This record gives sequence, C-alpha cells and structure tokens, in this order.
Amino acid sequence: MKIACLPLDSRPCNLDFLSELADHAGYRVLLPDTMDEYTRPSSYASSHDFLMKAGKKADGFVISVDHLCYGSLLASRNMGVSAQEALSRLNETVSALNSAFPGRPVSLFNTIIRSTISALRLTDLPVYRAMTAYAENLDRWEVTGDEACHAKAEEARGQIPEEILREYLQVRERNHAVNRACIRLCREGAAASLLLLMEDAQPYGFHRREQRILRRDMEGLRNVWLHNGTDEGGALCLARQMCPGGSTAEVRYLGGSNGLFTARYEDRPFQENLDSSMDYAQIRDTEGAEKLLLIAAPPDGIQEETDEHADADRLRAMAEETDRAVEAGRQVYLLDLIRANGGSRRFMELLRHPRKLWGYSAWNTAGNSLGTILAQILTDTAAARPCTAFRDERLLDDLIYESLIRPELNRQLMEEGKDPYHLVDREDAEEKMRRLYSACPMALMRDMPGYEASLPWKRTFEVRIRMRGGHGIV
Repeated sequence: MKIACLPLDSRPCNLDFLSELADHAGYRVLLPDTMDEYTRPSSYASSHDFLMKAGKKADGFVISVDHLCYGSLLASRNMGVSAQEALSRLNETVSALNSAFPGRPVSLFNTIIRSTISALRLTDLPVYRAMTAYAENLDRWEVTGDEACHAKAEEARGQIPEEILREYLQVRERNHAVNRACIRLCREGAAASLLLLMEDAQPYGFHRREQRILRRDMEGLRNVWLHNGTDEGGALCLARQMCPGGSTAEVRYLGGSNGLFTARYEDRPFQENLDSSMDYAQIRDTEGAEKLLLIAAPPDGIQEETDEHADADRLRAMAEETDRAVEAGRQVYLLDLIRANGGSRRFMELLRHPRKLWGYSAWNTAGNSLGTILAQILTDTAAARPCTAFRDERLLDDLIYESLIRPELNRQLMEEGKDPYHLVDREDAEEKMRRLYSACPMALMRDMPGYEASLPWKRTFEVRIRMRGGHGIV
C-alpha cells in the first residue's frame, strides 16, 4: 500500500522518519521531490501538484497544514502568506483531494504556534526570551490579577521591537483561523482526522485563549485531538494509517514516578499528553501485553535541560527495572524524559542492554519523544518485528548527539566566534561533529553498526543519522 505524505518540513524527523517507518511496516510513502530548505519555504503550487499526482497511486493522505498553507514550520511563524491566502490553499487542496479521490482518508496535522519567535541566529535569543516572558506574564496577570506579573510583562514588552511583536500577533491570529478551519473540515467529513499540536509553550501564554476556542469548536467530535508536540506529528499520523487496528502495550513509569510532572516547553501534565496521544494512536494500555512502554520520568518531577540534578540512586533503580524487563524477554520501548532536549547519559550508562531495547526515544520535547515512540510501537506491530536500525539512529541522535556532542560542538564553534544557529561553514562543523562521534566514550558505541552523520541544515540543532545498512532492519 502507498500513502502520500506532505511533511512538516525537510528535517530528518519530518522526512526520513516517515520513509524508514513506512519501509519497515511494508508500506511505501510518497514524498515530494521539492521541499523547503531551512528558511526557504516550499511553494504552494508544488505541494498541491504533488498531492494531486501522488493521489493517483495513494491509498491515503497525511498532510502537514503548516507545509500546505505556509511552506514549512519556520514559514508558519511569519506573515509571508496572508490569512485569506492560507485559508484558500487549505480549502482548495482538501476539496480537490475529496473530489478526485473520494473515500481515501485525509489525515491532517497542524501546530498551535509556539509562545515565541524563531531563533535563527544567536542575536535573536534576547527577543526570543523576551517574547516568552511577555506572553507568560501577561496571561498570568490576566488570570490572577497579580500586578507583579503585569510589571514583568511590560518590562519584557519593552525589549521586543514593535514590528516584531506586531507581526507575531498577526501570525497568531492567522494560524488560529486556519486551525479553526481544519476543525470545520473534520466536522464536515472532508478530513478523516486532525491532530492539533501545541508547539513549545508554558502553562501560561497567548495559546491558552486560542485553546479554549478550539476546544469549543471540537465539542462532539471524535476525530480531533489536541496535545503538546509538533515534530512527531507526521510520523504518528502515518503510523496510524499504516496500523489502523492500533496495538496494545503495557505502560509503566519507572522508579515509582508518575505522569503528573509538566515537561519543559509544555503547558500541561505529561499524563494528559500520554492519554491523548495513546488515544489517537489507538494503543491500548494493557497489563501483561507483549510490548512494554517504560517511561523514565524526571525522578524529582522537574524536567531540566540537563540530568545533573537527578538522584543517582533513583537512576540506578530505574535502570535495574529496565534491565529486568529486557532480560525477561519483554518487547521494551524506553521513553527517556529525565531531561529535555536529549536523553540522560547518566541513566543510559547504567543500562546493561541498551541495544536490546525494541525502541528508544528522547529527543527535543517530551511530546516529540512520546509521539515518535508510539509510532515505533505501531509500525513494529504492523511489521511483527523491531526496527533495530531506527532504534540505533535514535540512540545515536537522541542520546549521543543531543546530550554529548551538540553541547560540545556548540562550545567549540562559539569559541571560534561562529554561530551554531547560522553556520557559514557547514562542512567545518560536520567535521568537528564526526570527530566528536569518533571520540565518544559511551560503551554502547563499541558495537554500534556503521552509520553516517551529517547536518541537514546550516545549524547544529538537529543531525541526520543514516545506518549504513539502509532504512529498515539491520
């Protein structure tokens, strides 16, 4: 079977993951030949034409609305496309697909824009932080009446250039209108399902007002979901189409922890995101199931950018619990949420069998990691075997790159006066990165199969890992 996918953008998590998971499940994913490149968006004409041509072969569609309407995730954060044009693109394409290919499911996913701007250079960081503080404190003030929050909001606003704030608020209004239109398409039956994914956020901010309206729009619908995430959306939507019967898995928090913590860059307790994502994926929490999803939550309930604060005895107990499950022959999937933006080196070094896991995920936000591992569970269910190459890529990326290599690579670049957010010499950065991989001291690297590492965009935020055995099983 074939599924036509319009990815969120050209990063590996939104492009390569789809191909690898589809290959593993015995599907073929149809992807555009022409894509965005960092700050250059895709053209609407090419995206629309791709979907109409691919539809002649496809059994279903997975569509990033951000890509369709604006050209990419980054492009969704500026006013390069008017609200009227964005709505026209959405309605035109979905209508054309329904007319030309009736009965073929159209799965949509889209983001609720993050609480701040994009940081495309180091010099953007002060405004990036100020916008976050402005949105959070303004909402806190409106909810609580705390004048100290109002003062903080005004202080932060004073650090944001007026033209940047004006465009940001216009973008929020436009994107909100598009999200409401997506819900209407689901209510009318033009779209089979919709994932509304809350991009980087905090418990307070502009997004809270929008979510209240969106939830009212969603009332009575069983085909719309709203939770934290973004970059995992395409893989999870694709996996749901490839495994329509869902799956079963026993879900267990390690070390007596629970899902009551609110992860960094998210706006609600993790358990709410888990429940919603599991419901979308149609994965049923079943005690004693062959598949076991182990969740390594922050031992103290606070997720930070590093794992330095985590208690060593708690980490050791969590690792021993994981090893016992692996040694008992369970199909173990490890969701490592001990820290944000990467796996916990301290925890993973305690494991005896990291490469006997069926799946691993720890990258970026908790929602990104969660959706990615649920997609692995679904595709492994469809394939009836683990995708060990995908697991190894996650270890090399989510754990090794994000937790060890990227921080040191950024340090080296900045020491030389270079901007890791905007690389002028990508080849030099890649060479530094490869040297760091070669010198990595972690034991799991000793028997790692051959792989290639590169930087897909002119920044260090993400890496592309390809196992030399190709996609699928090594």
